[in-house]
Amino acid sequence: MELYIALFLVSCIPALVVGMYEDQAGLYDWRKQFIGAPRFSKFDQSSHSSRRVVLATDSGVLASINARNGQLGWRQVFAKGDDIVALQHRASILVTLSSGGRLLRGWNVSTGSLTWETVVSEEESDGDTVASAVLVESKSGKSTAIAVLYGDELQLFTSKSGQKLWSVSLSESSLKCQFIHATAGQLHAIGVSTVGMDVTLVTFHATSGDVVTRHTLPAAWVSSEPLDCIVLGSSFLVCLDHVTLSLQTALLEVELSTFVATSLSSLGVDVDKSASKTISLSSLNLEAGMSTIGATLPNALLMQFVLSISPSHQLLLKVDEGSAAISLVRELSDGRTQLYAAMHGDQGHLLMMRHDSQTESLQLEWLDLASGRSVQELAQTVHLPAHHGKPVDACIYLFSKKGSTLGYRIVLATEDHALSLVQQSPRLMWTREESLANVVASQLVELPISTSKAFFETLHQEFGSSAGNVISAFVQRVTSQIVQVKHWLTSLHSRKHAPTEAKDSASTDSEDGLQREDFLRDQFNLHRMIVVATAVGKVFGIDSRNGSIQWTLFPQGIKPFLPSAPGSLPMYQLALLRSVQHFPLEPLAVLLADSQVSECSTAAMLFFNPVTGKILPNDCNGVAESCRTMSTGWSCAPFKPVSNLIVPALDDTGCRVFSVLDSTRSLHTIPCDKQSAHRAIAALKPSLFMYIGDTVTNRVQGYRIVAGSEAESLQAEPHWQVSIPSGEVIISVTGKQPTEVVNSLGAVMPNGSVHYKYLNPNLVAVVTESHDASKPSISLYLIDGVTGSVLYHVQHRALHGPVHLVHSDNWVVYTAYHSKLRRTEVNVVELYDGMTQPSTEPFSSLKSPTTPTALSQSYIMRGTVLSLAVSYTRRGVTHRDVLFGLENGGILSLVKFFLNPHRSLEVTANHPEGTMPYLPELPYNPLAMINYNRTVSAIRHIHTAPSGLESTSLVFAHGLDLFFTRLTPSKTFDVLPADFDRLFIIAILLLLGTATFVTSRLSARRALKFAWR
Repeated sequence: MELYIALFLVSCIPALVVGMYEDQAGLYDWRKQFIGAPRFSKFDQSSHSSRRVVLATDSGVLASINARNGQLGWRQVFAKGDDIVALQHRASILVTLSSGGRLLRGWNVSTGSLTWETVVSEEESDGDTVASAVLVESKSGKSTAIAVLYGDELQLFTSKSGQKLWSVSLSESSLKCQFIHATAGQLHAIGVSTVGMDVTLVTFHATSGDVVTRHTLPAAWVSSEPLDCIVLGSSFLVCLDHVTLSLQTALLEVELSTFVATSLSSLGVDVDKSASKTISLSSLNLEAGMSTIGATLPNALLMQFVLSISPSHQLLLKVDEGSAAISLVRELSDGRTQLYAAMHGDQGHLLMMRHDSQTESLQLEWLDLASGRSVQELAQTVHLPAHHGKPVDACIYLFSKKGSTLGYRIVLATEDHALSLVQQSPRLMWTREESLANVVASQLVELPISTSKAFFETLHQEFGSSAGNVISAFVQRVTSQIVQVKHWLTSLHSRKHAPTEAKDSASTDSEDGLQREDFLRDQFNLHRMIVVATAVGKVFGIDSRNGSIQWTLFPQGIKPFLPSAPGSLPMYQLALLRSVQHFPLEPLAVLLADSQVSECSTAAMLFFNPVTGKILPNDCNGVAESCRTMSTGWSCAPFKPVSNLIVPALDDTGCRVFSVLDSTRSLHTIPCDKQSAHRAIAALKPSLFMYIGDTVTNRVQGYRIVAGSEAESLQAEPHWQVSIPSGEVIISVTGKQPTEVVNSLGAVMPNGSVHYKYLNPNLVAVVTESHDASKPSISLYLIDGVTGSVLYHVQHRALHGPVHLVHSDNWVVYTAYHSKLRRTEVNVVELYDGMTQPSTEPFSSLKSPTTPTALSQSYIMRGTVLSLAVSYTRRGVTHRDVLFGLENGGILSLVKFFLNPHRSLEVTANHPEGTMPYLPELPYNPLAMINYNRTVSAIRHIHTAPSGLESTSLVFAHGLDLFFTRLTPSKTFDVLPADFDRLFIIAILLLLGTATFVTSRLSARRALKFAWR
């Protein structure tokens, strides 16, 4: 009885709950979830009313999408390195093979929950290990198992629990298996014999794993290359001989069968032997469209396959069951047609999809595989916008509509990694931009002010300047009025010729599009255009208010430089050259990318308006005489970039000068105005320096900018270098934010003295990692980017990467993983000049400054850190928060106050004011998660930018998802809260005003009476 009373009392104790009000969620933030580029896609046909599409992607995601609206049903994100290599789905069975073929998992199709997991092999995959999985049905069709091939091991597992039924080693059969194929009750392993130039076929009984038959087919055409073979139905094996350009056909179940050759020339196809490597075989894969277990397909349908001569030339071929002769069914050589097959009951249909980029159309033609006739009632033309590129894959679902007519749904994957649904409608039903799951560069661009405010700015230029004489003031006034008249005439012309119909989102923005009422700068500059570049080469303009896509650009033939490219370090891939402040000139941004076309083997540059997404013309010859503009709008530059620099100067058009250092150490300027840009660089030439962290030579090299041999040319001259020890490799080189504003110059001590900060804007943080995996360690070097002096160096033993680092103010914060203690450690280093106030002149590294004093401390962070950032504000008055992107999807905002190297076990008078005692573990407050329960999977980068309010910083995080919010490290001290009682304050002010007026009158009357006495 006492126990029940105690339990009742404990249950009555109120629990600590942390959370937020429902109306606060999503008020200033938003999240967009993605799955990545699809690798496998299958319609869920477990029920007739099912509207799900199951997909596995290159980002290691297994997901379900609602086919009606494209919304995400459920999503499972696999761990890093656990990529999906096979997906099998039929009826209620959903199985994935991942981690190079080592892990086999079963999933619930409706909820996405994991039902079972089996380890196929404990051995790690070496990258060349063959791994595949197929569904195997019993002869009765009542049960289904999963066969897995991993290396030379063939195993069979149940589909309900993942229990292993049997396992055989194929090496005992002298077989180097390359693929497996399942028929009713049997499993075929096909590969090359290890003792001769033969093709070996071993057939196993699906229930017991016993060998049923073993065939060895002599094949003199077999080479060291993998076999290019397919199995048609349960009878024929067809292989492609790249040497003799012929098709080799053999019977599977005949013991004395041999290959029968059919030359491509006998089919009426002329193929150049030099292009034989581009020829490939593929089956129609009709079994994948079966909706139920035990269903059988007509063998005549399974005898057809596709031979791809080239991407623009395809053949539909058929094998005769009686004579094994190969005949041509249809030839497609227009270069725009793609073939896909689907099943409806026992009827097979072939989709011929023809894309026309000129008319932005997608023509769908259907063919009945049994009769060979066209199905006219299913043919249609769909509008496919040009910014999606060409179709690359399609998943088809055929179903019966009312009236016994046939309907279809097609999930279309395009070149830009987008997913769209095509139904019997002339337009796409919905589209998911899955390339946003892999963002490589981002910028938060300010929006323009209204036309009236812009005119006010020009009036301020007209009358606000008091310098100069009367003539210069008159000329300035006339010039500004001409600019106003010109803009007024332009706006009238744009309104007169405005289109009456809405165009696509990639081209709707007109020249007057900057003045849209919903895309103007707000009072506190919180509304931004988020410009992002993705790994596939697509550029997006995203509204920061709700995450909606406003414009897209997909220039064909370019891809951004990836930060993880071997032998290189991150550069400015996306740079803002001219902001919206230079009215009436348009803002300008440039994307520095890698060319993917043979006509341009160097770098590509795309100039565009970051607010409207319009591609802008560029004076390509301003870069070099050999620079040329391609047909898709981007420019091909005659250099290979190694590093780049944004010069802190403007040319006459308001553009910042973008300078690129190439592999020959020549400096190329990308100006808007060539002459004024060279004048700006010439004025700053003595103070321009660059640095490169070369991961190949393992050294940090500094350069100074000097005049080149040719007129108005620039050259990077080696100025200093720091060689990294041979046992280490450079993994990160980070400088300070160029636009960072520092407000506090030091830390105040209890006795009133000041410990002044070492504020060197040229400081570079270099992180290296040890080669020896048995003795891991990382090192930090703080180097002056002008002189090459190593100001600080520390080595951390037992720590290894990945290392994430932020460099701001006078401090550096970086994280790494401790291999022995198995925890994430956060290290902080702060540099100080001493107690003497430094010179008030701008900092110069050439004036031999004193060596700074370094203070450091280490802390323990709960969880694994994937990204690191720091908040920035307009004036630097608000204290900074360090943002940790965690593996669990949270973004933790931690006040820099906790990462104080002055913290020790005992706080004395020698510590700055407000220093807390040292605790090794950093606080993990759930209320400090700025994204609360809106997790951001696989965070790669956190981008921060100041707003018009000193208290507010804008935060944009991207990984597999996108997340945007506002951060107020010191609360909103410069804005009245939403619940501020304005009526009460007005009443108090009125009352005080009335009381002041009454008391003053009474005081005056009293003084008058006193004077008459």
